[in-house]
Amino acid sequence: MDANHSESEHAEAMEDHIQQLEALGALAGGVAHDFNNLFTVIGGNLEILLSDLALESPLRRYVEASIEAAESGSVLTEQLVTLTRHKPLRPNHVDVHGLLQRSRTLLQTSVGRLNTVSLSSTASACVAYVDPGQLRAALLNLTVNARDAMPDGGRVEVRTSRVAAPGSSDANEDEVLIEIVDSGVGMAPDVLRQATKPFFTTKREGQGSGLGLSTVADFAERSGGRLEVASSNNEGTAVRLYLPAGDPSDIDGRPQTLPRSDRGGGTERLLIVENETAVREMVAQYLSDLGYDVLEAVDGDTALSIFDCGEAIDLALVDIRLNGSPQGDELIAELRERCSKLVLIAMSGDQRVKLADPSVQIVPKPFRLRALAGQLRRALDAAQSADES
Repeated sequence: MDANHSESEHAEAMEDHIQQLEALGALAGGVAHDFNNLFTVIGGNLEILLSDLALESPLRRYVEASIEAAESGSVLTEQLVTLTRHKPLRPNHVDVHGLLQRSRTLLQTSVGRLNTVSLSSTASACVAYVDPGQLRAALLNLTVNARDAMPDGGRVEVRTSRVAAPGSSDANEDEVLIEIVDSGVGMAPDVLRQATKPFFTTKREGQGSGLGLSTVADFAERSGGRLEVASSNNEGTAVRLYLPAGDPSDIDGRPQTLPRSDRGGGTERLLIVENETAVREMVAQYLSDLGYDVLEAVDGDTALSIFDCGEAIDLALVDIRLNGSPQGDELIAELRERCSKLVLIAMSGDQRVKLADPSVQIVPKPFRLRALAGQLRRALDAAQSADES
């Protein structure tokens, strides 16, 4: 009788979790686009500010940390969607220790002034095959958890190493291990057993969602790795994130100076179709400063009116979610019909979106303005080369 009652309670609890996840997924999916518009404006304006600062300015590190925080905010938004609607990962060969070094300021900010963060690596090349944006968000989640476990202050050690996969002697199957060790209050055995369950939290209402460790565990599993947590009362916590090792010769680097062709810039006429004023004006101003002749449209009808006036447009950058009709996908089809040689690029804050025309590139929000300019320049150059051949 007790066993049947326990099984019934477990089944009800699982059903509650599923319903909570479905509700959360619907909510997160609905607001992801709006949040990413905000992150686009925040990150874009910070990027413009950064470009105006001298290389030796002490303010650069704070602006760079703010840009990373905006990007991590976007990834955290996507993680809520990912938890219930597995968004495809975008793995690459990533120097994990290098990523941590670049994120040092952000990690230190996340743990607060009472705590310290130290980084160390036991391998010369800790390269993992992983989605770098999701990894950065996972590390942020783990350091925030460590902070909450140290209300009176303490230390967080982040260690990276390359280890052999369990039961394998093949170096090609090695794993990258990231350990986040804190000196906090630790967890009792009954808490530890539930630590990675969605919505489980020991924090007071309003202080935690219970999604931190569960999203990291989900990310690790989908990346081909795993998450292990060791802890005991008053002895701190060690979280071990295992990820597939990558190829050190194919690292996803971040060059400080982009080639000329990747910086964007040109004299072509561009049309920006975006209903969010702050996003549209920021992108338009940035591209105008690069020399482009930029026209703006707040919706699909305005965009079509511009074409009806006989304006010669070389490229249209169209947001997928527009006010009124036509929506972005419909507008792209209409513009393609009116001008087959027009270069079309879509942008969206909902990274699950799919277009009817698979040939149209999609720029996910938030984006770096410099990266956007480079993508537009390459698309224009490719179209020109096709015309000449």
